[in-house]
Amino acid sequence: MVYAFLIFLEIVFPVILLIYDNKRSFKAALVMKTLSSLVFVAMGFYAAKRGTPGNFRTLILCGLILGAAGDVLLSLRHCLHEKISVFLIGGSVFFIGHVCYLTALITDLRTGASRLLWPGILAALLASGILVSLLLRRIRIGKTMSFLCGGYMCAVTSMAVLGIFRFIASPGDAGRILFMAGGIFFAASDTILVDNMFAPSHSQKKAIALILLYYAGQLMIAMSLGF
Repeated sequence: MVYAFLIFLEIVFPVILLIYDNKRSFKAALVMKTLSSLVFVAMGFYAAKRGTPGNFRTLILCGLILGAAGDVLLSLRHCLHEKISVFLIGGSVFFIGHVCYLTALITDLRTGASRLLWPGILAALLASGILVSLLLRRIRIGKTMSFLCGGYMCAVTSMAVLGIFRFIASPGDAGRILFMAGGIFFAASDTILVDNMFAPSHSQKKAIALILLYYAGQLMIAMSLGF
């Protein structure tokens, strides 16, 4: 029942967020984004009570909290004058959240499926390099921002790839399926975000897709802790 209620909220809040965002009602959108983020954090803590305690659970919960904080900070840039500073701080918080996810995945692979650790890392580096190269060809930003965006996208892409390898190690595990799907959704969302933010033309359809993919991804990562 709690799962269903939180899933329902994570559908309703982002939809309302999209409505306010389309109207450029940034303060109302900030409230809805905060609520949407709190839902996946609440899901993480609720699911964690039903799952197995350990460092993996702790690191994923930290990643969810940092993701929520980064999400709110990035949204604040629409309401404050210091947009660049808030954007960089929010992006940094998000990046640290991804480091938590990556640390959890690497530790889990090292202890439970060490044979897949280095193939997973190599695949993550390869996929990250290809994606970042393609993405930087499309967007129009300076060298510093290119470096920051490239590093961030390497982190989120690596998280998705290592999630796939973690699933390969135990394909029958529902929690690993959820985490893998959540990681892929998250990476897709951030790829669309960077492309839509810095590409010459902005697409409202992409803006809708990235928000829906992001909250679905975070929610699935949070739910995976219950299995």
